[in-house]
Amino acid sequence: MAHSKQQVAGDKEKRQRLAVPTLFLARWQLRQTWRLLLVIGLGMVAAVILVCAVPLYSYIAMTAELRGFLTAAPITAGTSNADIVVQSSSSQVSGLALNMVGKQLDTELQTNLSSYLTNGGRGQFTFQMDGVPFLQPAHNAQGKIALMDQGNRLNLIGASMKDAAPHVQIVQGRLPLTNSSDLEIAISQETATGLELTLGAVLTMQLAFDDQYGQRLEAQTTNVPLRVVGIFNVKPASFWHGEDFHCEPLGPFTETCHLLVSKDTLITSLSHFATKSGLGGTSIETPPNAYWYYTLDPMRIDINNVGDVERGLGLVLGDVANKPIGPPYVEKTVSFSNAPDVLGTYSSHIAVVQIPITSLSLLVAGLTLFFVSMMTDILVERQADAIAVLRSRGASRWQIIGSLMLQSIGIGVVALIVGPLLAVVVVQVVSTNTLSAADQGALNVINTNPWPLVQVLAEYALLTVGIAIVAMLIAIGSATQMGILSARREYARSTYRPIWQRLSLDVVAAIIALTGYAFSAYEASPGVIDARTRVLVLPPLTLAGVVFLLLGLSLLFLRVFPLILRLCSWFATRGRSATPMLALAQMARAPRQSIRMTMLLAFAIAFALFTLIFNASQAQRILDVTNYEVGADFSGKIPGSATVAQSSTYSRLSGVLSATVGYTSQPRSGENGLNLSVQFMAVDAGTFAQTMIWPEGNSAQSLDALMRQLIDQRGKVVQSSVVPAIVDTTAWNTLHLAPGTTFTLSDTNGTVTCVAIAVVQRIPTINDSLLASGTGDYFAFGGILVDYKSYSTALAAAANTMPPTTDVWLRTRSDAASLSNVRAALKNGSYQLDMLNDRRAIISNLRNDPLYLDLVGVLILGAATAMLLALLGNLIASWLSVRSRLTSFAVLRALGTGSSQIAGVIAWEQSIIYGTALVLGVVFGAMLSLLALPTLIFTNVAISGFNSDIASGEYYILQSVPPVQIIVPASLGIAFVLIVAICIVALGMMVRIAARPSISQALRLNED
Repeated sequence: MAHSKQQVAGDKEKRQRLAVPTLFLARWQLRQTWRLLLVIGLGMVAAVILVCAVPLYSYIAMTAELRGFLTAAPITAGTSNADIVVQSSSSQVSGLALNMVGKQLDTELQTNLSSYLTNGGRGQFTFQMDGVPFLQPAHNAQGKIALMDQGNRLNLIGASMKDAAPHVQIVQGRLPLTNSSDLEIAISQETATGLELTLGAVLTMQLAFDDQYGQRLEAQTTNVPLRVVGIFNVKPASFWHGEDFHCEPLGPFTETCHLLVSKDTLITSLSHFATKSGLGGTSIETPPNAYWYYTLDPMRIDINNVGDVERGLGLVLGDVANKPIGPPYVEKTVSFSNAPDVLGTYSSHIAVVQIPITSLSLLVAGLTLFFVSMMTDILVERQADAIAVLRSRGASRWQIIGSLMLQSIGIGVVALIVGPLLAVVVVQVVSTNTLSAADQGALNVINTNPWPLVQVLAEYALLTVGIAIVAMLIAIGSATQMGILSARREYARSTYRPIWQRLSLDVVAAIIALTGYAFSAYEASPGVIDARTRVLVLPPLTLAGVVFLLLGLSLLFLRVFPLILRLCSWFATRGRSATPMLALAQMARAPRQSIRMTMLLAFAIAFALFTLIFNASQAQRILDVTNYEVGADFSGKIPGSATVAQSSTYSRLSGVLSATVGYTSQPRSGENGLNLSVQFMAVDAGTFAQTMIWPEGNSAQSLDALMRQLIDQRGKVVQSSVVPAIVDTTAWNTLHLAPGTTFTLSDTNGTVTCVAIAVVQRIPTINDSLLASGTGDYFAFGGILVDYKSYSTALAAAANTMPPTTDVWLRTRSDAASLSNVRAALKNGSYQLDMLNDRRAIISNLRNDPLYLDLVGVLILGAATAMLLALLGNLIASWLSVRSRLTSFAVLRALGTGSSQIAGVIAWEQSIIYGTALVLGVVFGAMLSLLALPTLIFTNVAISGFNSDIASGEYYILQSVPPVQIIVPASLGIAFVLIVAICIVALGMMVRIAARPSISQALRLNED
């Protein structure tokens, strides 16, 4: 026991003897190196700010994108993207069963999603009958007037009258009673005018029933009177989910009219009719639909909890599907739409965009950590002589390590505290100046849900500081092993071999790069993997291969550069000038400092060049994709199912330069025994070339020449009924076509024979894909373009039908007045188009897309910081190198060397470093851009507009259609000149420092 106490006391005394000198040394060294520590501390704080700001800004931008999806124009007309629409049909009607389902849904959504829903999680319920026959007076076969089905239909919208009252303006009468003995209806003012109805008028609805085999029970068909009790106008409100209660065309001579009824009366009446008729086991021929609407609150949802929302929706759907209540009153197949669809679309989009953002963020972080590692290495080297002196005079190794570690830990603690706080400030400033006013609401995630952000930022900050401390430990460990003599020998001629050389890591990097490229080339081969896997796997795999290739080349350069310096030094010794000889001899003896400075600046230059090329290429991608998908300045669908419009109709619209109309469909072709589906366009060849935006280099012939061919062969079509066709490469290869080959196409209009006259790379607005079915048949989507007049002539001869015109494309003026006029005309009135695409508006939308701004912000912030840190690191390293050699320069001057020659030595050394860094930076930047950029460029779609509801499969295909262009911007030359100018200024500073001190000042005694 006594021995144990003595041992404990001895250990305590030993620790005290170690701690006191360590603290003394740390204080002494701080007085000597506080300026360098301050610079390194600022660099580490900058590194922490960057490493924290990049993910934080991405977090805010992705949240803004998510909320933009939820608040944008709806995918399904009449409902909000934030709505959770639960739909079920009722082949038989039971008010009790519907109430039970409503309570079950309320309970399920409040349990799983209560914190993300508005209105306390309570849903809005409507009960609707769509497409019910509407009987009207007409003359029968005997010439008498009778009620007959003339093809018109009614949609009965059953809502709560109490809830609906604030959202309508009564013109005449009243709203239907909540519970009435007969079915009361209210109609809109427009419907009343169109149908010539007044208060008290009676409409007749035909209610039919089917037996268990789906056959109509004619004897049980009932005519139900609907009495008009009110005429109203709808107040714009989300309550109606876009319903306007107007009549809409159903066909050339028929229409569907929307009427308002009490849901309680409608449910009671339908239940009564089924019970009264004794129709047990039968069903209503036109089953009513039950809708429950729940609304997500976008301001409560961010990128961090969107997974919880999706899981909650999945749980609700699973519970409802597994616990159905009362089929057939409420069918088991309950469907969820809108918000679940939007969240699924967002997840597929964000998965694609996160790949380049994450990959480039890692590159930025790597450059930053390389700077931190270099600066900590410089800190230790700055004190290498002092450490060697202390070691030679009896200081223990642990005392020196402890004193230096106290300095590094102190800097790290400051960076941990200050860095994340400043990162938040930087992100707020950047977000305010880059994101739109609508998207800046996403900044509330910093205040409303800070804990997940704190955890993420703490991890990044700790990682950055930890790497810096580990780098310092490694450098300290090496420095403390040397005494004063070994330090001087190492300074005179370096014999240090870094660990990567000893382990041949350059060879390892080359093997990894080659393996990665071989694998990525295999994965990119047609038919190996599907489009989704290719988009998600290929970019990070390619980037990893490029990074390892550059790393291998860098390490190879590090092996070769000392040999090149020695060779150049050998040649310099045989020259007449002593200046280059002294510079090259010094660099050849101790190349480590030169190599480190060269690589740091080279990587920063490479990333800066890559950033400029990437931003230019990504901006061009927005133009290419929008031009390709829209095809012109405006495009859209003509309302109605059998309209035959003329191009001249839309050409008369003020602001329109040219217009073309056409018919599009997806006919099938059974050529060569394959079951094929293609995308077909029949267009007005006379106006198509003047209207459409045709990609440069898309075809061997110009678009004008191709259209002239179609026009010239119109006469032959009258005689042969064979339609000349322009085919894209996908359809050309899949159908195994050659010039003059004929093939057939069949759709709802009939079958026509086509002849291939030309092949083009792609046809705008058509996205090609190739899918394989489980049976082995191939469904190939390619594009076929024909003349509308020729197609109509052939179709009339083959099937005696006339194809409608379904699509319109417009070329317009670009001034604000013309655009405003065209946009207003295409949204309302006789020129109105469905699924309207506005090319200029979509481009503006995509340029302000939060994900695009996120990527651009990450690159610019990373490149600027990397370049700033690289220049700062090189200035500090050069300054310390010159300062440490002032004694040598003074000796040379004492021996007769002039100040200009000393300045020339420094100029030679710095010029070699900066020149080599510029060359390497340009080479590395070009390789990174050419090899990695095509897979990192992403194609987003506008939140509203073309393909806003694009399917996931098409979205993945869109990433490579049309092909990505690499754009070298003019700003690249400006940036290069600016970098060269900065290097010249830095060179001048170092020359001035070397030439300024006097001999007597430089020859003072140093620490030893």
